[in-house]
Amino acid sequence: MEKTVLFLAHGGESVGMGHVIRCCSLATAFRLAGWKVFFYSKLEIGQQYIKEQSFSVFPAVAQKESHAEEFSYGTEEELRKDCEAIKKLCFKLHPDVIIADSYNVTDWYFKELRKQTKCLVYIDDVMAFPYDVDVVINQNIFAKRKDYIALHSKQLFLLGTAYSLIRDEFCHLPKRTIHEEIRNIMITTGAADPHNVTLDILQLCSRLEGKISFHVVVGNAFSHREALVEYAEKHKEVVLYEQPSKMSAIMLKCDVAISAGGSTLYELAACGTPAIAFLYAENQRQIVEELERQGNVLNLGFYDNMAENFMKKWEEMKVYSRRKEMSCQMQKLIDGKGKLRIIEEVEKFLNDETYCQGGDI
Repeated sequence: MEKTVLFLAHGGESVGMGHVIRCCSLATAFRLAGWKVFFYSKLEIGQQYIKEQSFSVFPAVAQKESHAEEFSYGTEEELRKDCEAIKKLCFKLHPDVIIADSYNVTDWYFKELRKQTKCLVYIDDVMAFPYDVDVVINQNIFAKRKDYIALHSKQLFLLGTAYSLIRDEFCHLPKRTIHEEIRNIMITTGAADPHNVTLDILQLCSRLEGKISFHVVVGNAFSHREALVEYAEKHKEVVLYEQPSKMSAIMLKCDVAISAGGSTLYELAACGTPAIAFLYAENQRQIVEELERQGNVLNLGFYDNMAENFMKKWEEMKVYSRRKEMSCQMQKLIDGKGKLRIIEEVEKFLNDETYCQGGDI
C-alpha cells in the first residue's frame, strides 16, 4: 500500500528558503521511492518553489509577507493556528510520516503532531530542547558533537553529513580541478538578503587586484534587487544570476565563493569550491565555525563586521596550495546518499510495530 508523507516547512524573505529547499530535496527522494508527498507551507515564495518541484501544497491561498528587515521564524500564536490547520489536513491525508522543518517549534506542538501520525520526524540545526519526536535529523557537520537527549526508547537520531539533504544536482560530482589563479568569484547570501549584504560584499571586492569576474546569485526573496541591477550596470565585471535553475553550474564555474553560512556551504563542499563564509544569522554560527575548525572554509564572522578581516582572508584564499587542500577536504564531506539513508531508516521504523504506537512510547 502506498505510504504518505507530509512536510511542514515555510520559505520566504523573513524565514529564508533553506528549510523549503532541503525539504523538497528529501521529498523528491520519497517520491522516487513510491511515496505520496504533500506540503503544508503558508508563504507565497515558498509555495511557489514547492509547486515548481511539482508537489501538492496546502493551504491553497498563500500568505504574503511584508518587507522584512530581519529574519523571523514566527510567534507561538501563529504556531497554534498552524497546528489546528495541520490537524485538519491530517484528518484528510492520514499521513504515515510527518516531517517538520522550522525553528518555530515547541514541546506542546510536537506532542500534538505525534498524535496525527505513525512517525514524526524533525529536521534540526540547533538542538534547542529535547524533542518529543520519533526521528531527529541533523545533517550538519557538528551534529555528532551535540548531546541529544532521547525521550523515548526507540527514538532515532540521524546525525552528521552522512544524512545530508543536498539536492540531486550536487550528488556524485567528479573531483574538482583547482586553477592557480582566481578569475571567477561567486557571491551568494542564499534565497534572501534583507540587509543587502550582497552589495556590501561587491563593494569590498572592488578592492581586489586582478582581472576578476563576480557571479552574483539573486534569490527569489531578494528585496534589494534594483540596487544590485544598478550596480551591475555600472560594473561590467559583475554578472547577476536571478533565481538560477542550476546552482551547481555557477559553483563549478567559479574558483572561489563568498557565501552565507547554512546549507549552501554543503553544496559548495560537494562541488569542491573553496569558500569564504560569513554569518547572516546566529543559527549559522555552528556550521561555519565547525567547517572552519576542520579547515574546510575561511570565516569572516558576522555580516555587519566583514570589512575588518576581509583582506586578510582574501590573502589566505589566494594561496593555491591552500585552495587545493580545502577543495579536496570539502568533497570528502558529502557522498550524496544521505536522503536514501533517511528513507531507509524511516521505513524500518514504520515496519517495526514496537516503534509505531503513537503518542508516548
